[in-house]
Amino acid sequence: MATIFAGIALAGFFMPPFLVPFRPIIDASIVFVPILVFYFLSRGFEYAADGAGVESMRDRRRQSMPLSICIASLNRPGVAID
Repeated sequence: MATIFAGIALAGFFMPPFLVPFRPIIDASIVFVPILVFYFLSRGFEYAADGAGVESMRDRRRQSMPLSICIASLNRPGVAID
């Protein structure tokens, strides 16, 4: 969070006068670009991990079984998962 505020402050401090009208766009890009990059990179790693898991088990049904058991236990009333 401090990095984002520091980036906005430095961008405003060192910004040439002809870029001042574009300051809201620059500030928004300082905030959202790192978030979007992190999101897409982590999503790519997640897909790669899922693909490696399916490839190592060679059975998609068996890989999704723990998830379906967890979801089924959450749908039962009175059952608490610690």
